[in-house]
Amino acid sequence: ILSQVGLYNKTVVAGNPNRLSPLPKYSAGNDTLALLLGNSKAIWPKFHRAYTKNKAIQNCPSPLDLGYVKPALTKIFHRLLSMKLPSQDVQPDLRFAHETNPERLVAFAQLAHETGLAQFCPSTKLSVHPLLGPWLSYRAIVILDLECSQEECNQVATFRTLDDSASFLWGWNLSEETFETAVISASSFADEMELQKDSAWQWGKPAPLLYGPKAISRLKSKIDGVVAVGISGGTEATGSRDSDGKPVLSRNSKEWVDIRRDVATEVDVFHQLPSHTSRWEYCTEHLVYHYDRNRDVFGVG
Repeated sequence: ILSQVGLYNKTVVAGNPNRLSPLPKYSAGNDTLALLLGNSKAIWPKFHRAYTKNKAIQNCPSPLDLGYVKPALTKIFHRLLSMKLPSQDVQPDLRFAHETNPERLVAFAQLAHETGLAQFCPSTKLSVHPLLGPWLSYRAIVILDLECSQEECNQVATFRTLDDSASFLWGWNLSEETFETAVISASSFADEMELQKDSAWQWGKPAPLLYGPKAISRLKSKIDGVVAVGISGGTEATGSRDSDGKPVLSRNSKEWVDIRRDVATEVDVFHQLPSHTSRWEYCTEHLVYHYDRNRDVFGVG
């Protein structure tokens, strides 16, 4: 989604001045363009294939963040900018969700909430999207030396994976192999989201609640119960397998996945859309890797 750095600095940073640093303002000042990048479950088959074929990714301490997303986005955006925006006086500031340096730390979930991309659930601390439910992740934010007007701001950019559609991205004809390394989503995503999102949802305004206060209370009680029995989400030893020998979630992680599923259910019930968001749930392999960091899901020794 497109946004302005001024929105983040005024809303998110102003509320956390001791923890967060403002995003840089270039020649456009507060209207400097910020591009928030994320992914749905669509990233998994691309990442899985890259992992199994690339030894550098396999040997990386954080294969998805450092081995796949970071080098791919860095390469693609620098290439695009050099070809299509030669007037850029300042190199893009590309900040990733995995960065922890206080000077570069970005509150991605809160930014998404303020721009209207996804609700920040106060109970679960998950981002909840009108179409994807809780099944999304943030990867990076790009700050460009370009002006983003209010009219241009807060538009969702979606990129397709089909051979004939790579030119959708700024008119630059990337090869399929290069394009697949980008964080991408289905081409019909924006249209479908417009059909499903509540009428109260407006781009550029804080995201409204996707379920009521009773649901928030129920979710909080479930989380309190998980925490009370000492579950911390994937920190225990992993390696469990099902009867077919396939890796499965550890008990700890399964508790947290179930809460995420409960969030999806609350969204569907609130909007009377049975099993609407469940089709965006990450596959089992994706969940096992995401929560337990179990690399056995790749089948590579």
